[in-house]
Amino acid sequence: MNKDFWLEQIKKRKFFERAYVYAISYQIKDDNYCNFIEIAFYRQNKEKLFNEIEVFFQNPTLYEPETAFSFYLPKSDMFFRRMIYTPFKDLVIKFIFVSVLAELLDFTFVNNCFSYRLDRNFDKKQKSKGYLYKPYYEGFKDFIAWQSAQVENSTCMLKTDISSFYDSISHEYLLSAISQKLNITNESHFMILFSRTLKFTTCYYSIVDGKLCQTYNSQG
Repeated sequence: MNKDFWLEQIKKRKFFERAYVYAISYQIKDDNYCNFIEIAFYRQNKEKLFNEIEVFFQNPTLYEPETAFSFYLPKSDMFFRRMIYTPFKDLVIKFIFVSVLAELLDFTFVNNCFSYRLDRNFDKKQKSKGYLYKPYYEGFKDFIAWQSAQVENSTCMLKTDISSFYDSISHEYLLSAISQKLNITNESHFMILFSRTLKFTTCYYSIVDGKLCQTYNSQG
C-alpha cells in the first residue's frame, strides 16, 4: 500500500456522497441542534461544497475549520453535558474521514464493543443510506444479549464510567494510534488533514457573566 493510498480514498466522490447524506441525516435526526437554513443552503450548493472540500484535500494547509459553538444540556438534576455544534461543511469532512476509516478498519476491532459500530447490514441496491453506524438501540440490544451470555461464566459484573471521557481524549495519542494503524507518518497529507479536523475554535456563552467567549479545542 503506497503512502498516497489513504489520501486518494478521502478524495473519492463516493465518500463525499455518503458523508453528505450522513451529515444531513445526523443533524436532522440525532443532533441536539439543527440549523435548517444551513442545510437548505448546502442542498442548493452541493457541488460548490464538493469543490471547496476538494481544494482542501489537494492542499491541507488551506483547511481551517469554522468556529463551532458549545452548549449544555441537563444530564441530571446536578450536572450538564457539554455539546458542540459543528458547522455543516466541517461535519461533512469529519464524516468523510470516519467513513474511510470505519470501512477499512472496523473489522479489526474487538467484537464485544457495542458503541457506534459501523453498520454493515444494509441493502446493497440502495444508492445511499441515512446513517453510518448501527442505530443506538440495536447496539444496546446486542450489549444486553452479550451481558446475558456472560452470566453463565461469571460471578460478578463491574460497572464503570470515565468522567468526561470524550472531552479528555488526547489528540496526540489519537493521531499516533491512527498513523500506526494506517502505517503512515503524522507528516503525511492524510494525517495533517485529519489533525486539522480535531483542532478548532469554539464559542460559548459564559454562565458566569453572560458574555460570549471563545476557546481553542486542544483535546477531546
